[in-house]
Amino acid sequence: MRVQSWFPWNGSKRWLLPDLLEITNRWEAGGSYIEPFVGGGSIARAIRMQHPRAHQILGDANPWLMSVYEWQRMGVPYVLPENFSDLRYWRGLQDADIPDLTVTNRATRFAVCLLTAWGNRWETLADGEFKSTANQAWCAPEYLRSRLVQFFGTAGWLEPSDECAVGDWASTAARAQPGDLLYLDPPYTETLGYGNQTWTLSNQLDVVDLAIEKAKAGVAVVVSNHSTIERLYRRAGFEIKIIGGQKAMKTRRTRDEMLARSGLAETDWWMPWDIR
Repeated sequence: MRVQSWFPWNGSKRWLLPDLLEITNRWEAGGSYIEPFVGGGSIARAIRMQHPRAHQILGDANPWLMSVYEWQRMGVPYVLPENFSDLRYWRGLQDADIPDLTVTNRATRFAVCLLTAWGNRWETLADGEFKSTANQAWCAPEYLRSRLVQFFGTAGWLEPSDECAVGDWASTAARAQPGDLLYLDPPYTETLGYGNQTWTLSNQLDVVDLAIEKAKAGVAVVVSNHSTIERLYRRAGFEIKIIGGQKAMKTRRTRDEMLARSGLAETDWWMPWDIR
């Protein structure tokens, strides 16, 4: 299955799809697919292709990011605003302006900021002000127009009955019930990863605790993260697979990734899992 992210996003997990989809193929899809760290959407999009009837609940702390998913879910036709190339206006919008904007304008603000930033890096200050340096080559009106038309013309897997949640990841994950599939892909420890907050070891432990709680309750749980935290999940009884060979975008260093799972059926062809 070939799946692209809807848009470039920090920490994309698209390269994990071949291994991840072998796991999610074992899900019976009797409940909802829940992803509290949705990012660029490549995993959610693949799950819709793999389990087309499964209800999806997607979430993130970034309200601008979730605006593009809400726009897609609502099926609102996209009309390019006349001032689409006014970067000062779009970058100047802050979180406090959200209630006064339409879902299309919120989604446009997200797209303009993302598509004109160096390296497509989304970085904000505490009040939601976008702070990334603009790539002037990407800010030319005709070029930006073509990128926006492409951006809003390539979405299309969410259903009106799906849900888009803005807020703390734990609130979204807490909704998981027996029969659901919960996919947790938190930021790496000590990176600026969730909203504008640094993701700490304490945050990682919160994810572990919730993953254990939900797995014990009968939720199928899959977690991906850097392999340095795999012992946390191994000690909790999760099955672990270590996947290597991916290079980090910033440092270009090769990194190993962990996939942890609980509550999904075994398969001979998926083995070997590292169960030391």
